[in-house]
Amino acid sequence: MNFFSLKLHNTTIQKEVLSGISTFIAMSYILTVNPIILSRTGMDAGGVFIATVLSIIMTTLVGAFYTKMPLTYAPSLSLNMMFVPMTMKTCGGDYRMVLLATYLSGIVIVLVVITGAYEQILIRIPSFVKHSVIAGIGLMILLAGSNVLQLFSLDDNGEFHFGKVLYKEILFCLLAIALVQFLKSRKRQGAIAIGIMTTYILAAISELINYLQTQQGGVEKFLETYISSSVPIGSIIEVAYQFPHVEELIYDKSKFFRLIMLVFTITLVHFFDAFGTTSAELEQIEIDDENYDQEAKRKTMLVNGIGSLLSGCAGTASVTTNAENMVGIKGGAKTGLSAIVVCICCILSLFVSPIFTTMSEYIVAPVMIYIGIIFLSNLRYIRSMRLSEAIPSVFIVFYSGVTFQVGEAVSFGILLNMLLKIMFGRRKEITNYWPIIVVFCIVCIAIRSAN
Repeated sequence: MNFFSLKLHNTTIQKEVLSGISTFIAMSYILTVNPIILSRTGMDAGGVFIATVLSIIMTTLVGAFYTKMPLTYAPSLSLNMMFVPMTMKTCGGDYRMVLLATYLSGIVIVLVVITGAYEQILIRIPSFVKHSVIAGIGLMILLAGSNVLQLFSLDDNGEFHFGKVLYKEILFCLLAIALVQFLKSRKRQGAIAIGIMTTYILAAISELINYLQTQQGGVEKFLETYISSSVPIGSIIEVAYQFPHVEELIYDKSKFFRLIMLVFTITLVHFFDAFGTTSAELEQIEIDDENYDQEAKRKTMLVNGIGSLLSGCAGTASVTTNAENMVGIKGGAKTGLSAIVVCICCILSLFVSPIFTTMSEYIVAPVMIYIGIIFLSNLRYIRSMRLSEAIPSVFIVFYSGVTFQVGEAVSFGILLNMLLKIMFGRRKEITNYWPIIVVFCIVCIAIRSAN
């Protein structure tokens, strides 16, 4: 394990393995959500599941050995949610156009990083964005976890209602959070992983008991349903390399221009989504060397581009830096070894796919709530900001948290910052990053058009 320099990073194999397992469990809902959403466009759900798993494995392995960072890569919630409207509204139901745009966007991102244009973009992004993105991701995760547990809801009349309190999902959640906090107070390695696994085991036992009570056939039927009926790996053929023919694009100018628009939109949303998430996660790893930090970001963005290439070919939405990496990082992950553990877990999931495709979401809800609260603590930085930075920061936090659109939130937040500086008579402060403002204006227009 000298390749990952565990001693240099003050970590151990045990800590990296446990953190990798906790990251995988926290992100496992993606294996369920992604096929469900993309299948609405007419894509084969089983094929999308296999494509999702393989895209995660391939991209994460590239990242683990190239960056040596504890980062995994999975389909972005932002781009995932945009996949259906782009297919139905922009492409008239032809999902092949979106897959091709995903592939081409990967090429664009790789070129941007290799040519050095990436650094020019980064130095022009205001510093206040970093802390607000971390808090925004925290709110995003917190609300997602709360929604899974149905802690609150809005009815058709817009009235707010609290959910049930004393039922097994909530009790499991409270138990997991209490266990994680207890283990952390004792400075126990892998506290988050242990909390998740405890919840998973209890939930699995509960599901098994419920299954045996309502279904005939006993344990044999349970194993047959949840293990023997795995999605065949060959189903990826239904979605892989499903690109429109070149002739279609040459002779149909409207389709060609729609493709260009799609590539532009996916590239920008992917780029700024990945940048925001990567910056937040690298800060949590606490890298003191600024040069190393910048190099890690550059390498990670290059992996994001490669991931978009791979996912477009495989037949799924763009994979990008995974927000659930925060779970593993908080568990102590500091090297690419934890990312390799995630890949191993993904490989195993191919053989027991029903366990993940039918897994109850409330299993990962406790850690989502716990991590969300921790990240929201970054709101404390807003107190020391000027009003022209504080207002956009709050906007980015709540917009990204509620809409799950990190790239869009950052775009509008920077534009709001520019307008406030002009209003407060500080135009000179925006002269250093006016090119990036133009880019963000285009991002906003592109996103609005795609939706």
